[in-house]
Amino acid sequence: MNLETLGWLTCPDCSSIFKVAHQSTGSPGTITNGVASCDCRNYLVIEGILVFSRRPPLSRLTVDGLTKIGLPEALFFLSEPRDKQEVALCEAWLGSLVENLNSRNSLLTANLARLERVRKATSFFCAVDEWDIGEQGNFFKTRFAGATYITALPLLSLIGESTGPILDLGCGTGHHSAIISRLHPGRRLLCVDHSLTCLFLHRRFFSQDTDLIWLDAEEPLPFPAGSFGAVFVSDILDWVPAKDVVMSEINRVCSDDSMVLLSHLHNPDSNDPWKGSPLPASEWLRLMTKPYSSALIDEVTFDEFVRFGRLDLSTPCSEQAIAQADAYTVVAADHPDIFRLHEDVDLGLHVTWGRLSINPVYQTTQVANRLLLNKHWPSDAMRAENELVDRLLPDRLELEAGLVESLTAKVVPSEWQARVGELLREFVVVRVPECLR
Repeated sequence: MNLETLGWLTCPDCSSIFKVAHQSTGSPGTITNGVASCDCRNYLVIEGILVFSRRPPLSRLTVDGLTKIGLPEALFFLSEPRDKQEVALCEAWLGSLVENLNSRNSLLTANLARLERVRKATSFFCAVDEWDIGEQGNFFKTRFAGATYITALPLLSLIGESTGPILDLGCGTGHHSAIISRLHPGRRLLCVDHSLTCLFLHRRFFSQDTDLIWLDAEEPLPFPAGSFGAVFVSDILDWVPAKDVVMSEINRVCSDDSMVLLSHLHNPDSNDPWKGSPLPASEWLRLMTKPYSSALIDEVTFDEFVRFGRLDLSTPCSEQAIAQADAYTVVAADHPDIFRLHEDVDLGLHVTWGRLSINPVYQTTQVANRLLLNKHWPSDAMRAENELVDRLLPDRLELEAGLVESLTAKVVPSEWQARVGELLREFVVVRVPECLR
């Protein structure tokens, strides 16, 4: 974590700023492993990620204790229990570590071995497979073909009309964060998620220079009031029980000249297989304190973006139309200027990062001088969740070998640029981390 960012954070309890209490590793101007502190408690920093946890055992961990443990991997595991038995084990084990620093058992050892395999994985896909989280792993691996990923891309261009730091709340493994950081270089980007493993994969494969914080969305945010010019949230709010608490914190940390972008919210009557406990759009709009706000139908936003490369905020959707949609997005701002037709918002498709690749949702077969693509969703639930994209992507496709080879070049050869541009717009070709598979 960047030390300048650390010193900018503020404890929501005692209002003091954060400082480094102990630094095990880190390059100049950063802390990789160690302990940060405010006036009232300690916070671990693991792999450059600030662990903003309220758990009593974690907050009791002393600088001397961390030095003697020497196991950031173990503390990583402690934030990722997968069932009640592991939760109890984690709390008991860390409690005993704080007391006597010598407790171990077989389940802990097995999980540490699993984590070590995640840490040593040479590609994003391998790391997710080692993480062993089932359908959620498929979600991360096919994210570039996901309707929620694509529908949010025009919103990321919209962030350019704000100024100041950007908050990506519920950033996951960093698919959108990677685009934000490259579309808006020079602006401070804070990425927050409830999963420390997600944040580790974020750091490893998507955005090495972004400041990452582990906390639950319902906890108070460690930022001064009025900190952010833009807050982006995608795919998490339906799953948060205390939605009013989250929105209160989002409203608090927004500046007086900012925007809030809540992407991919579901209606209560949605047929989506993973919709959590959603609210109608009217409730989210009520929880906003911005003077100007509007709800957009995701299907319309997706279609406008894919077909025309634009985002139309000029004409509000009717309440009835929003209520009948499966999913929608909420945009709020302090000024009405952004509520207009935005052209050329497809910059997120062409921003340079990672490498070009055939969309991971396709299985590929080499036949002579052609590559055969067959669309294959990992499950029926994944196909249903991504119906908009499923309709867009062809089931089968043949590509010339020369075109496929051009994707590996630093600069796409001129004879293939037009065709590659078309495939990017159709999401047959996408930008992915350098080490995807």
